[in-house]
Amino acid sequence: MRLLGSNWDYLINDMTGGTAGNMERFAYIYDKRRVNFSGLAGEIVLWDEISSARMIRQLKRTPFITGFKAGWKSFAIINVHLNPGNDADSRKLRKQEIEALVDVIKEKISKKQLWTDNLMVMGDFNIYSDNEDMIDILTANGFLELQSLVGQPTNVSGTQAYDKIFYRKNKYFNITNEEGDNGGVLKFFDSIYPDTAFKSYKSYMKDHKEDPSTLNNNEAYKSYYNRYWKRNQMSDHYPIWIEMQIDHSDEFLAEKLKEF
Repeated sequence: MRLLGSNWDYLINDMTGGTAGNMERFAYIYDKRRVNFSGLAGEIVLWDEISSARMIRQLKRTPFITGFKAGWKSFAIINVHLNPGNDADSRKLRKQEIEALVDVIKEKISKKQLWTDNLMVMGDFNIYSDNEDMIDILTANGFLELQSLVGQPTNVSGTQAYDKIFYRKNKYFNITNEEGDNGGVLKFFDSIYPDTAFKSYKSYMKDHKEDPSTLNNNEAYKSYYNRYWKRNQMSDHYPIWIEMQIDHSDEFLAEKLKEF
């Protein structure tokens, strides 16, 4: 954060306890010149009526809901990291996590308990290419995925679209241009730790590897560099982004004028 400078700030939630939570946290890093923290920050927890009919009491990593303002636009982000794995038990648990989360959101919307109707759910959904039924739960409840991101691999290996952003579209909350380039996958390894740079990091890889004796030629270094080392320096997932429209003032004022 010191490297980013004083215009940047962050919000972080409490560490998830227990083995299932893997001691993880959620965090938001944001540019204060672009967005402001609204004051809303909390965790999505399940209550008895939601969890009693399911095999889960809570999501393994408690979703972090946080509100922001950009210009005159208010919105809330729910950050998730769902159950991994694609065996039958893992799929069942992950599907129940999605169902439970959607039920909580529906309940809060119906009772007008949310700070804003402009909602986004994003993070590592761990959804595999054959998990369409899980996507259907979200889309059936009003959450949309940007078409240009549908099926786009987000893991560095390029095999699965684990990471997703869903948004609830309404009259004044939508992407900037439905026909334009308004989202994508940021493949940072095209610029950071490129394949050709592995020789520069040989000493670091030796320190990192449990048994460095296996790094005995350039091919071994290159394989370890691409498969393990550089991913530990950054991530084995790529970030994704979408661009939302924050200014509907012309449409809003025209509507009010018409009403008047």
